[in-house]
Amino acid sequence: MPPEKLTDENQNEIIKSLMGEYFGKGSNKSITYIWLVNHIEDANNIVLPRSLLNLISHAARHALQNNSDYSLTAKSLLHGLREASRYRCDEVQREYPVVQRMRAIRGEFAPFNKEELEKLLANEKNEDGFGTDGRAIFNELKDLGIFKIRYNGDVAVSDLYKYGFEIG
Repeated sequence: MPPEKLTDENQNEIIKSLMGEYFGKGSNKSITYIWLVNHIEDANNIVLPRSLLNLISHAARHALQNNSDYSLTAKSLLHGLREASRYRCDEVQREYPVVQRMRAIRGEFAPFNKEELEKLLANEKNEDGFGTDGRAIFNELKDLGIFKIRYNGDVAVSDLYKYGFEIG
């Protein structure tokens, strides 16, 4: 018999017991469950189970090495997010060659102007079938959940991909 589906409330309670109710300290703290979901989802608002498990497992290893009070601390979760991002970026590049064009913006800071971003992506040489069509490249990367167009037209990069692609 399959297990019952966990509700958001049940998931929140599990996360709270492992990591504490709040992420961070002082006025910048947020509810851990909300922080976790917001940082591990892609730009299409999809949480990939493998990425979530990678984040938690890397965070747990980090916490064990640093003798924390909770199993997972804010510092450990940030470490886990960086590692999960690197893993996800490697994974998606193997599956979709167009993703290698993200090299064009390594070391840059988001958000990006859409037109300038399309030019940068188009100039990155790659044998992916897109040639120099910056708009098609951008749309493919957006469909993959890497880019999201913000309310003001700028382009954001999902946290799930920021660290792995070394984008600030």
